[in-house]
Amino acid sequence: MEQKPPKIKLLDGFHKRTSEDQYSYLLRLASTMNHAAKLMQDERDKMVKLVETKEQQLEKQKLAMQANNDMVQRIVTQVNDEKQKMFDTIAERNTKIRELEAKLKEQEAGE
Repeated sequence: MEQKPPKIKLLDGFHKRTSEDQYSYLLRLASTMNHAAKLMQDERDKMVKLVETKEQQLEKQKLAMQANNDMVQRIVTQVNDEKQKMFDTIAERNTKIRELEAKLKEQEAGE
């Protein structure tokens, strides 16, 4: 469905004025409308720049956050590996202690 532009209400008595007055009035009206359109376009351009800047900031923060998360993940993995090695060492030493205790009991029993 085709939309029609709104009807412009002209100055009262517009049609009763001379052609030169009408022409002058229409020029001023057009100038005012062009100025308003320019102001709106300038505001739109500022908003577009602001949005672009914010998008760039968000992208940089996203990358920084990903790098931070990767670093944290590496550290957690490293700490977990170190803990596992420590638990393995403790388990080996406990096994060794039990073996030595068993040998000691055998030696005490043999004496």
